Amino acid sequence: MQDVEITLTLPADQAEALAEMAKRFSWSDADQLAADDREARLIVSAVTALQAALRERGFAPR
Repeated sequence: MQDVEITLTLPADQAEALAEMAKRFSWSDADQLAADDREARLIVSAVTALQAALRERGFAPR
């Protein structure tokens, strides 16, 4: 599948909150929201990419 670039501008407090949410997001959350295991794996992968993008911009909660 082709990559998609998404550009998003957020206030710092929202970026921090999003980073916290992504940190707390777990397999069970994805499993609960997804239609099947494949989709759950895709969701987890996307959240991991989101965490990396936030970390690159200085939002990496401990």
